[in-house]
Amino acid sequence: MMKRFYIQILVILLVALTPFLGVHAQDSTATDTLVAYYSFSGNAEDSSGFENHGEVFGATLTRDRFGNENSAYEFDGNNDKIYLPEGFDFPERTVSVWLKAEEISVLEDKNFHQVYVSDHPDIEYGMTSIWVTNFDDKDNICFHNGGADVVLDSCYGIEKKEWYLATVSVTQTAVKHYLNGELLDSIPYPGNIHSVTDNGFFNAAIGVGRNTNHRYFNGDIDDLRIYNYVIPDSAIQNLYSENGWVSPTDTTNLPEDVLAGYYQLDGNAADSSGFGNDGKVFGASVTEDRFSRAGLAYMFDGIDDFIRIDNPENLHSQKNLSFSFWAKGISQDSTFRSFISTVNNNPFNFAIDDGDRLLFTVQTREIALNLIVEDLITNPDKWYHYGAVYRANEYLRVYRDGIEVGSLYGTIPRGINLPSDEVFFGANVTRTETSEDALFFEGSLDDIRFYNHDLSDGEVDSVFVEESKTPVNSETENFVPEEFKLYQNYPNPFNPSTVISFDIPENGLASLKVYDLTGRLVATLIDNNVSAGRYQLTFNAGRFSSGVYFYELKTSTFSSVKKFTLIK
Repeated sequence: MMKRFYIQILVILLVALTPFLGVHAQDSTATDTLVAYYSFSGNAEDSSGFENHGEVFGATLTRDRFGNENSAYEFDGNNDKIYLPEGFDFPERTVSVWLKAEEISVLEDKNFHQVYVSDHPDIEYGMTSIWVTNFDDKDNICFHNGGADVVLDSCYGIEKKEWYLATVSVTQTAVKHYLNGELLDSIPYPGNIHSVTDNGFFNAAIGVGRNTNHRYFNGDIDDLRIYNYVIPDSAIQNLYSENGWVSPTDTTNLPEDVLAGYYQLDGNAADSSGFGNDGKVFGASVTEDRFSRAGLAYMFDGIDDFIRIDNPENLHSQKNLSFSFWAKGISQDSTFRSFISTVNNNPFNFAIDDGDRLLFTVQTREIALNLIVEDLITNPDKWYHYGAVYRANEYLRVYRDGIEVGSLYGTIPRGINLPSDEVFFGANVTRTETSEDALFFEGSLDDIRFYNHDLSDGEVDSVFVEESKTPVNSETENFVPEEFKLYQNYPNPFNPSTVISFDIPENGLASLKVYDLTGRLVATLIDNNVSAGRYQLTFNAGRFSSGVYFYELKTSTFSSVKKFTLIK
């Protein structure tokens, strides 16, 4: 009762002071204010304190992104909508809303689905609109600022039945678009643009457009916030991660320096990154790797061998793409043959011809980018380490043996297309509605890695150097080390497993244990008598939390401690 009493007093004071403070959303609202917040927790009331309550027509309460009942609104795509009492017309503003589209129609005439709109002829500071549609066989979320004469549209790929946080901020000089807390684009804004058509509806709306023909939204909407200023990027990121939210399909929220996919190809095409994007082997046979170890790489016959990953998730975001791998072999003619590719090269392809050229292709909604590296000398019987990096708005880069051999700068689009339904190793597939064709690579592949960030020059070189080192055998027969030694684990940082190597020069009791930062023992890897020799074991930390840990090798006469980092 006390809490309700205080809230009533606050509301009364706000109403009483409105002429002096200017807190009415459509008049001279106090600066830097959240002027409307619709949490949709049981109703469409405004929780900001300004009483800009929504009026619901048909939309029904449903579960929010966390699974809480009656905490979001579901729109049927036919006639459901929510009308708001204000147009929220401010010279600067931020609109942020969560949405999950169930169905998205192909864009024809005005056939798009409105999430939010504020627009009418009397708007002084320009319109704001967020909608979804399908074009070029891709589902998109679009931000629209403009009217009859000037239109600023930008669209970005999304998936149906997944939650997204869409945010747009507007000043009188620029418009910024965000998806899941990530800045996707900043566009110069001519200002004060709006529709010139009067349809009699002068306020903001949810789930429906100003012209209601063909614009109903089909899906769920939640947590709409409207500010009369531009909130900082950090605040937008906080809105995305509010209450611990992490999207199951988002890679932009992953920790830095994490392998998004790792294919050791040591007898299978399993994904060792922990994300479960396992591949299937079709015809390719095991062969020697670059260290002449049998059965630890795959060989492709150039006729019909390939490895395929179905419905991969997390391999890359729209902002960046990085992968590296080892390969031996070239095309037998001048035709490009793919090491790694996706269907119709969409969104990427990495290929080699008869040894002179490399091709790295990235497809965006606007254009296909082709980086061709020429004048190479490639020995078909030698293993090479290759790397490819795309960074939105900046560059494409290609590396061989840790050295950049080609780059493309200039007009680089802001985002590549979403991951393909299929990723191929050793094949390039061209597919139409009526036919399918493929070109196959003849040679060997090993240690294919996808990263969740754009690799720097130094990182590419480090991967090459580390992966070029001769590996330590699991327990080398007839080898007796001269001294005790504990080696640094590899890889480091790691997720979820890493390799620890150590030397024991004499028979005896030895222990290898793992501790957290507080000194608490979390794992015992060895605690028994061991024979003299060189050892290598794999530590799987899948059940542990991200953080810094220590591992200690200890005998009666020796002790050594090293640090490693688990990042999930």
